[in-house]
Amino acid sequence: MRLKRIVLTGFKSFPRKSTLEFGPSLNVIVGPNGAGKSNIIDAIKWALGTNSVKELRGNKLEDIIFSGTENRPPMNMAEVQLVFENNGAIPLDYDVIEIKRRYYRDGTGEFFINNTPCRLKDIVENFANTGILHSILDTGSISKLILSDQQKRRELFESVANIGKYREDRKDALQKLERTNGELEKLQTVLDEQMKFARSLRHQASKARAYRRIVEEIRELTYRIGCIEISRINSKLDDLRKRLEELSRRLKKLEEEKNALQEQREFLVRKITEKQEILQAIEKEEKSYMDRFIEVKSELSRIQGTLENLKRNLEEYDNLKDLDREVIKIRYSEKEQQLNQVKEAVERTRRIIRQMEDEKREIENGIWNTEIELTRITERMEGLKKREKALLERIEGLNSEKNELKSIRPELEEKLSDIQAKLEDNSKNLNRIFADMEKLQKERSTILRQREELDRKRMRIEEELNVLKNLNIESSRIPEKLKKNFEITTAIERVEIKKGYEIPVESALSSLMYALVDKDDSISRMIEFSKKEGIGNIAFVRRDYVRKSKNVNLAEAVKNDPDGFISGVLSNFILVDSIEHGLELYKKNGGFYVTPEGDVVIFGAVMLRGEGVGPVLKKSRIEDMEREIKELSSSINKKEKRLLEISKKVDELNQNRKELERERDTITSEKSAIDMELSRNRYRLDELEKRLGEIKKELEAIEKEKIALKDKEKDLKQQEEYLKNKLNNIQREEERKTRERNKLLTELEKVEGEYRQLEATIRGLERYEKIQEEISDYQTRYEKLEVERNELEEKLRSISEQKNEGENTLNKLRNELNRINESIEASGRDILDVSLDKEQVESEIKRLGIEKENIVQQVMRETEKTPIPQEGENLDELKEELDRLIKRKEGMKEVNILAVEEYEKIKEEIDRLQVQKKDLERAKEDIINAINSIDRRAEREFTRTINEIRRQFQRIFTRLFGGGQADIRLEGRSPLEADINIYARPPGKKMSQMELLSDGEKTLTAISLLIGVILTRNIGLIILDEIDAPLDEKNVERFLEVLREETGDSQIILITHNRRTMEEADYIYGVTMEEKGISSVLSMSKEALI
Repeated sequence: MRLKRIVLTGFKSFPRKSTLEFGPSLNVIVGPNGAGKSNIIDAIKWALGTNSVKELRGNKLEDIIFSGTENRPPMNMAEVQLVFENNGAIPLDYDVIEIKRRYYRDGTGEFFINNTPCRLKDIVENFANTGILHSILDTGSISKLILSDQQKRRELFESVANIGKYREDRKDALQKLERTNGELEKLQTVLDEQMKFARSLRHQASKARAYRRIVEEIRELTYRIGCIEISRINSKLDDLRKRLEELSRRLKKLEEEKNALQEQREFLVRKITEKQEILQAIEKEEKSYMDRFIEVKSELSRIQGTLENLKRNLEEYDNLKDLDREVIKIRYSEKEQQLNQVKEAVERTRRIIRQMEDEKREIENGIWNTEIELTRITERMEGLKKREKALLERIEGLNSEKNELKSIRPELEEKLSDIQAKLEDNSKNLNRIFADMEKLQKERSTILRQREELDRKRMRIEEELNVLKNLNIESSRIPEKLKKNFEITTAIERVEIKKGYEIPVESALSSLMYALVDKDDSISRMIEFSKKEGIGNIAFVRRDYVRKSKNVNLAEAVKNDPDGFISGVLSNFILVDSIEHGLELYKKNGGFYVTPEGDVVIFGAVMLRGEGVGPVLKKSRIEDMEREIKELSSSINKKEKRLLEISKKVDELNQNRKELERERDTITSEKSAIDMELSRNRYRLDELEKRLGEIKKELEAIEKEKIALKDKEKDLKQQEEYLKNKLNNIQREEERKTRERNKLLTELEKVEGEYRQLEATIRGLERYEKIQEEISDYQTRYEKLEVERNELEEKLRSISEQKNEGENTLNKLRNELNRINESIEASGRDILDVSLDKEQVESEIKRLGIEKENIVQQVMRETEKTPIPQEGENLDELKEELDRLIKRKEGMKEVNILAVEEYEKIKEEIDRLQVQKKDLERAKEDIINAINSIDRRAEREFTRTINEIRRQFQRIFTRLFGGGQADIRLEGRSPLEADINIYARPPGKKMSQMELLSDGEKTLTAISLLIGVILTRNIGLIILDEIDAPLDEKNVERFLEVLREETGDSQIILITHNRRTMEEADYIYGVTMEEKGISSVLSMSKEALI
């Protein structure tokens, strides 16, 4: 796998579209501090799926979008495109793979693989096993990798060992185990229920067998009765079939007579058809002659007009008829020959001119190339002079830089100590805030769950309430006419019923709930008005006529009754616990009784309450639901109030957290910057003297090149002068040939004009002769058409006479046909009468046949035997015996007919379930074994990979340090869960933890580990960000030597300031910031940098 290209647009400091084309081996990116080099590494990480703001060196994800400068507005989108050559490392069927990721300021993003939209997950999964994200190493990730970050270390090693595959397999196996356990539990529950059901079915099966014996006797009687009834039907059918044969013979005779008449009719129809066809042929022939007659007349008229036009045209060519045609043709041939000669001369001249132009262009190109080379020499001379001046200025700058570096080192060390203390305080405050936020989030989750439950309950009750309110209950039966003329209400609208008594009250009141209650005078007027308007089906009650019973009664259910009507009616009803109790009391005392379920005992009769909701129950339920909704709303409001309080606290903590994180990132950035600055300070001083010597050598080389360039400039000027002289000679010859060509073109134009004039004269003579021929032809045709017209007139007269004779004969035949049709109709009526009698007999035969078939089907359905006709038994006695057995069968209540089969079936089901249970238990055991096997294979593969990485790490470490020891140790019970610790002992030191090493030693150790991983996994791409900064010159040499020899065909992208690293590079790219805040990319040569 190789990274061919990266394209950045709007990413961090790259607002313009910037492209880097990477080579296959060592690629170096150089540039001043802050120019945007590390932004290229961030772009690669982000495009491959990294979302960590910290890893991308920002405060929020939006920071990756170009934020603008004083002269440039901010952009709304960042886009990074990576193009890889795929050698099989990426699991996609493409040789070239393009990854593209976009991010907008509104928080939305887009992802593409080969311009096809996809998910971020697709990109991450396809690159998961390439190890690319773990092969990116910078000074910040060195400490994470080899010092404290166990998680990052484990991710690197597990990626190399491809442990993710085993973890996914183990996860799938655990899910299967959980499903198998669940299925086992369900199966055991079903098995227990089936065993219990089988015990119950055993008794039912015995009862079903006795029932089946009675059913079998009923079937036998049904069969015998069916056989007798079929015998009786067969006798009736024999009589009807004889009657049917007699009617069939008579019908046949009538049909024969009718057929004879129809044959006569068909003969006449054929004769009429023949005559009609003859007449049609005559008419067709007549039409054909008439059409031709019209065509001939039209053609005669057209020819006459054409002759007149041709004679007028002939007069136009009278002036040419005296010319000698042969003389004209000779002159035309001579002029054509002259024209061809002139054209050939023009073409020869044009070819010569084109050859001269080609030669002239070739000379001009030579002059142009010479001038370009001279310009390049001039520019190179100017560049050398500028380079010479810049090198002299560089010597002064290097000396000044050396003095400045020595003066700032103590100040940097003091700042580093202060920043370390701030970082520790910041970490403590952040841990406290995270603990408080976790506590609040747990409380918030609990409250949200409770509020959702309350919301669902309230919505359910509100839906029930709406349904109840919309029920079509006749809460008022007061006609509209009464409402308009009286202020009235029903009895039930004025009372309040105690809780729990709604149903018995509704049943007791029945339609009296809607009675109109008022004083005597109002009632009288309403009754009179209702009679007058024809209003009926309504009750009126006077308040003073209502009497209450002295018994303990249903009136106790009324809490408030201003009219006393409802209480009076209910006082006549006694509330009892059951219908039986009510009937018993009625026998003793009479009266009215009602149960809690609403069933009424009145006048000794029982009236059962139907389904539905009455106005009293509806009113009570609505009040209960509205009260419950109010209570639920209050609880929800309290929960929402607490959620608001928690949200405010969380927002405050988030704000504090963000401030602390920003502070931490700032402090970390300052610490990293100071660490980097101190490291650079150390090795930069060592390089200054070396660089001064290199500059002196470069000045000597510049002087030698200037002398060589002057010699080459002299030779080129001589060559240029020769080519210019040759060009002038060719241009003069070309001008002469051009004048010659123009003269020939003028002659050619004159000859062509004379040639066209002769050609027109020849065409006129030919047209004169053709017109004369056409006039002769048309006159001949006109004479022939006149003869044809006379013949057609004669034929049309003869055809008209034949047509009249045929029509007379046809009329006679039609009269004879009408007479025969009348005879056929009379015969048809006789046939119809006989047919109706026959159909009636057939219908009766069919009915008896259906009746017989129904009896057969019924017997076969009930007995599963085909009945055979028989006689000799008393049909009535058999039917009485059948009725007796049927009554006995009906007397056997609650018989489970299928109990026998069900009992056998459930026994089979129990056996099947037990087999299934054993299968599941075996499957469970197999899954557990598979999990253990996955664990063993994963541990084996991980241990093998760790050992191989350890071996390569120790070997590379020894090369880079020139000795010493290093080790990778798994510390813990299980390799997959153990801590991975790295130890190193450079030459002359004791084995120790990595924290005690210097920055250079940490860097070399991390490089050793990374190369060990690459050699183990064969990672095709390595990205290093200024990791050679802490290394001295000797260690840089070792680093570059090992990097070249050990990484093989791997592609390396390295950001550096080190001149020795630049010298080793195969490809060099520069990142500059010519405009403040805007990064630019350019490809550079080694000579320009070193």
